[in-house]
Amino acid sequence: MWPVPVPPPHVALEGSVYSDTNGDGVRQVGERGVAGAVVAYERSLFTTTDAEGRYLIDAPAAGLVWVRVPDGFRPGAVWRRAELTSTNIDLALVPLTPEEAASPVTFVVASDSHTTNEPTDKWDGGNLVDALEQATALPEPPRFFTIVGDITQANRIEEFQRVAAAIATIAVPWVPVAGNHDWYDGGANYRGFFGIDTYSFDIGNVHFTVWDTNLSEADQLAFFAADLARVPPEMTVIGLGHASPSDSVAAALEVLGVDYLFTGHWHSNRRLDRGSITEWGTQTFIMGGIDQSPSGYRVVTITGDEIVVEHRERLLRSHFEAISPRPGTCASPAGFPIIAAAAFDATTPDVLVRIDCGAALPLVSAGGWSFRGVAPPLAIGEHTLTFEATTGRTRLIRSVPIEVCDAEASALALGEWPQLGGGAAHVGARAAPVVPPLGPRWTSTIGGTLSLGSPVIAGGLVVVATTDNGAGDRGGLVALDLLTGAERWRYRTPAPAVGAAAIDNGTVVVATKTGEIHAVALADGSQRWRRVASEGAPTFEASLWAPPTIADGLVYVALQSNFTALDLATGNPVWSRDPDDPQFTWLGSLAAVAVDDGHAVAAFNRTLGLANWSSYTGAPQWSVRDGRTEAINATPLIDGGVVYVVNAAGAVSAAELATGTIQWTVSVTPGAFEWDYSVTATPAIAGGRLFVPTQWSDLVALDAATGRELWRFGTAGGPLNFAHYRSAQPGFAASPVVTGDIVWIGAPDGRLLALSVEDGHVLWQTQLGAPIVSAPAPAGDALVVATFDGTVRLLAPAVPRAPRVSPIAMCPTTSRGTPATGGCAAGADPSIALAALALGFGLRRRRRQRRRP
Repeated sequence: MWPVPVPPPHVALEGSVYSDTNGDGVRQVGERGVAGAVVAYERSLFTTTDAEGRYLIDAPAAGLVWVRVPDGFRPGAVWRRAELTSTNIDLALVPLTPEEAASPVTFVVASDSHTTNEPTDKWDGGNLVDALEQATALPEPPRFFTIVGDITQANRIEEFQRVAAAIATIAVPWVPVAGNHDWYDGGANYRGFFGIDTYSFDIGNVHFTVWDTNLSEADQLAFFAADLARVPPEMTVIGLGHASPSDSVAAALEVLGVDYLFTGHWHSNRRLDRGSITEWGTQTFIMGGIDQSPSGYRVVTITGDEIVVEHRERLLRSHFEAISPRPGTCASPAGFPIIAAAAFDATTPDVLVRIDCGAALPLVSAGGWSFRGVAPPLAIGEHTLTFEATTGRTRLIRSVPIEVCDAEASALALGEWPQLGGGAAHVGARAAPVVPPLGPRWTSTIGGTLSLGSPVIAGGLVVVATTDNGAGDRGGLVALDLLTGAERWRYRTPAPAVGAAAIDNGTVVVATKTGEIHAVALADGSQRWRRVASEGAPTFEASLWAPPTIADGLVYVALQSNFTALDLATGNPVWSRDPDDPQFTWLGSLAAVAVDDGHAVAAFNRTLGLANWSSYTGAPQWSVRDGRTEAINATPLIDGGVVYVVNAAGAVSAAELATGTIQWTVSVTPGAFEWDYSVTATPAIAGGRLFVPTQWSDLVALDAATGRELWRFGTAGGPLNFAHYRSAQPGFAASPVVTGDIVWIGAPDGRLLALSVEDGHVLWQTQLGAPIVSAPAPAGDALVVATFDGTVRLLAPAVPRAPRVSPIAMCPTTSRGTPATGGCAAGADPSIALAALALGFGLRRRRRQRRRP
């Protein structure tokens, strides 16, 4: 006979949900029960408290009991462990203060902090305490702060302890979300520190569901269904999870009535439209992103039916600089633009300037980090600009000496630089020199964050691509007059632009992160055609990471799921090929297609290596898929029948263009591995030398024939962190450009450097006031340089003007520390306080009513 199975023990869990008015976690006399609160055992058994706040659950075993925090109480995971010997479980809810209850429904979303406590690892986890302080420094404290998974690096107890200690330093409620790195032991350590991994809470008319993407898809959907069954259909539903759901799960969540999702895991900044659901994937919180986004987070505000999603960069140090005019330059006596860049934390400051201690001139936000105003006519001579940025808790000042003079600009010979690296082979070089010293002819704000890559130049226009790391619902192109910097036209795309635009035959082509290709007229920005290259592809494979390339009348687009050549005139496909299925469908490549002599060389994805196709027919020629071509993010370049490529571990390889035979491979970042992404920007080649920018401090010059290292040049760090698996690593996010015998490269600390191609020594440098993260573009005698704050300038040969050496005048202050007007305190100590602002764009979308299956 078969043995009779013994049913598992059941536990009658009972207790009360009460208002813990003094927040001590112990129920006192007079602390009332909370009626109608939803209480659950683990992920499946739900009940509701009675009029006295009591509940009863017949649980199958010991486990975690939690309460959905109702509106009016501090949100988060409120739970207790139920043991077989202790089944009376009271759950304490801490009521909001009147000030907290009246504050905006604002919350902060970070992701993938990967906190570690391994001292021998080059990834040290960074300064989590400082990052938390920045992210929660809003005028009114956010309702909660969350890291949507991969809170720890290796699931160690010591890592959870470090996170818990950091969280204890902020007063903002903490909403933990489990990630795959937090779940190596099946959740034991995570649940020991943070408790239940699936839970929910309400704020106003918004319901938040925290779900564990480590579970099977069936279990994830079962929890959503059970949780949302007790949510009124008119409420907005927001899901907080780690990994982006599959298309089938997203479709099911749409049916269940989910409106928005906030996820991480990709180490990239993304927005996805999943039917009627909008999903935002936030990049890494401390380290730089795989998509070359700097470490950052999102600030989300819900007001009535609207949701506003903004982005902030996590800063290594505060940034407050005058962008224009710069010391040592000549400002026009007829008036001139005044531009400042400010970035500090999550708070938006007010920025103003005083000219010679006169009346305050407010500077208006111009997008990105830029604030802009216009100076009135001034007398020729020396003047002082005193910039000030203030928030509710901080006042920051910087004084800058300038000279107003009536200098006549010399004539310029202007040229073109129509796509990344100057052409379809992306060599990043030209023989004609640009001779320093250089000075600004004009500086313009473009109204947002610049896409990484490079400005492009043709037909007397500078065209820059814009992006949006906040709501992710906008991007596009801005065209500036090459001689004056005046805006000529603007074209908006419905998603952020990817990398540099490309220009040929009077047509500008730009790609978006969602896989759309837009072509507009160079003359006026009018649309010529639009093609959805990602149409029909699964969501993850539809994301486009790389900019377009134009050659021989064709536009080359390398999606993970499709390699397409489009007719430049019409946008119609000329040929289309499907690469192999990638292993990591959510990890594309930033590398543009390199085209030369009938060959199109592409890297589609982290695992698909390097492939060569006929640029005319799309017929495959060869592929190299091994460790040397794993995880390529830097655009390949072609020169003299050789393809040069760099992978994520910093391995540089030279391959024969005709056959794919590897001639040599060397490492420019010794000790790096394939997840470090130590090289992401495109190299340049000239005169038999290959110049490789690394995220690990150095620009490295190699002999192009042998790979032998010739020299290195290291950079100081800036306010941003772009390096993956590094917390404060200086390095080059910008590509170099070679003109004549000079290598030009922008540094993260705002310096534009002119280096000798022979030995890398500094020939000349200038400080532009903001991080340079895209390549300069040669324009005849001049360079066009864009900076991260959202400004573009033309730097042309100029007679150097020595900055004033006499003490600058500081404005006197009142007894309250506010600058007084009327007169200057000459000779005062020009103390400099660095300051403060990271701006994002907002999304406004009407809430829809949730459907029931």
